Amino acid sequence: MLELRVGNHLSQSAQIPVRWFIGIEILEQLKEKKIDNAHILLSVFQKQKEVGRYVAPLTDCMTHITFDRPGEHRICAAIVYSRKETVKVIRNMILGYSLGCAKVDENGKFNPSYFDDIHTQVLREKEWEEEVLENVLVRYDFDDHPIYEEKLVSESRHSYWTATTDPIEVAEGFFAKPPSEWMKWWANLFFSGPAPKDQCSFRRRKMFAFTIQLPLVVGYLLGRTLLGSLIVLFMALWAKRGIKIAPIFHPWTYEFKEIWSTAGKSVFTHDHEGKERDSAIAVLVPTNILFGFVIALISMFLLNSHDGSPEPNLGRGYRETVGQLGYIALSSLFSGPALSFLILTGRLILLLVLFVGSVLNVLVLKPIVFILSRLGFVGRWLYAPIALISAIGNWKKNRRLAHLEAEKKRLENLSKELDREFESLFLTDSEPPPVGYPSLPSEKKTWKLWFQHVKGKVCRPFARG
Repeated sequence: MLELRVGNHLSQSAQIPVRWFIGIEILEQLKEKKIDNAHILLSVFQKQKEVGRYVAPLTDCMTHITFDRPGEHRICAAIVYSRKETVKVIRNMILGYSLGCAKVDENGKFNPSYFDDIHTQVLREKEWEEEVLENVLVRYDFDDHPIYEEKLVSESRHSYWTATTDPIEVAEGFFAKPPSEWMKWWANLFFSGPAPKDQCSFRRRKMFAFTIQLPLVVGYLLGRTLLGSLIVLFMALWAKRGIKIAPIFHPWTYEFKEIWSTAGKSVFTHDHEGKERDSAIAVLVPTNILFGFVIALISMFLLNSHDGSPEPNLGRGYRETVGQLGYIALSSLFSGPALSFLILTGRLILLLVLFVGSVLNVLVLKPIVFILSRLGFVGRWLYAPIALISAIGNWKKNRRLAHLEAEKKRLENLSKELDREFESLFLTDSEPPPVGYPSLPSEKKTWKLWFQHVKGKVCRPFARG
């Protein structure tokens, strides 16, 4: 038996507590299969469509369900577990399936078979063999036409432990009023994920938006405007056609790369029909003139100034030398012979390093190794890494054996542990306990359930369409 109970079927808010109970037959089945990671799968349905899904450890006894739209809902449950996955993986895999994959029939019967695969399994209530009449291929005739015959075929059938609540009515007044459009835009500016589900999530984003986000946005706009203006200025000096300045003044409407991505050819290199001009006209490009003017100013400063020292000739000679070297370096930087010279120099330096290393190896290292080998040190040095690797291997082996022994003892004590964990999940013949955090047994009042209980009182969810 698996049973679900809610606080009130006429919901008083958009969040309600849901508590589950199991029968002794489920506990015995968990013991027999040695399942210690059983979880409760809760699917929320509205008009036979899955609109929400929750997963919680079966031992939690209770959780809180938050509805995200008004209307009539049903909550369906099943027990899931895994033979080889961790608790975190079970939760992430089940919640990772898209909403709508879980199904209910027209009578409200929950069918969780979608989650019964090689990674996660759904606890089955019973299994049986059933004979079904099917058309079975027998042979082919002379014209290669298939011939079928009706035969009884044995098929395996099974059913799951499931539970479904009565319809739960959620009113529109239980949801928070949506924020204004500009506030929603500003609070979600730095967040690309889904929109906040409730008021608490939106308050956290607002706190970030009006503290940390504000100076970041101001700095971003200033940097974007300055850089965009420089790019536009450079493209204007290059006389590009079709320069787009709108991305500078509308940063949230246009992408930054649209400043240059939509620009055309330069006036100095192509005419309005797209034909290429004579390359001699490139001397008229403002950027080339400006670059030559800057280089000339720097050269004049280095060649014609001195620092006013008692020996100005020395300072002048120094600046003349620097200016000449700078001119030679600048002019040779764009020439092919200079690049070849740099590559040749690099190769010579590399050969020199290799030669010095080989000389040191012959004259210094080998004599030291020879002397130490006579003293008996090299053998111990060579054995030390081998001994270290062997010690690490033995440590890993012992650790694995200790883990297997601990797992064996845990499985031996699993039956007693399950009895203790599931004691509060059984229904008694007396009046059923009320559903809610205050009515839980003291050992089941966890911080997580307390937080859900308090959050439901101060954080109203937003309704979805």
